[in-house]
Amino acid sequence: MAEAHVETMNVVVLTLTEDEAGELRALVGASDATPARVRIVTALNGVRKPQADESASPADTVEYDGRTYDLTARYKDSDGDVWRFRRRLGGGTEGHLARWRADTWDGASSLEFVVQTFGPLTRVDE
Repeated sequence: MAEAHVETMNVVVLTLTEDEAGELRALVGASDATPARVRIVTALNGVRKPQADESASPADTVEYDGRTYDLTARYKDSDGDVWRFRRRLGGGTEGHLARWRADTWDGASSLEFVVQTFGPLTRVDE
């Protein structure tokens, strides 16, 4: 399942299964400690599987126009399209239509833009 895509010119996002992350931890941890390797191991060691009863943390939510949106959830717009959102490196949000490939994010489709243009949004429970 390992997948990678370029987020920005200087950032690559890597999606791994827990087994793959464990392998990467072992490979990177066995190497000489450079600043980049230390950051990679630190990031990998900070990853934990969410518990079923956990609600979204404040870092996973965005407040807009008096409503809190969970960035781990999917939302249906007034046209019936389903959106997902994530936080951008600068702190804003970007979204994509769920029918697109999962790695096709659009910075122009911020949560605010989607709410204003296609709202109201209704959370879609999985």
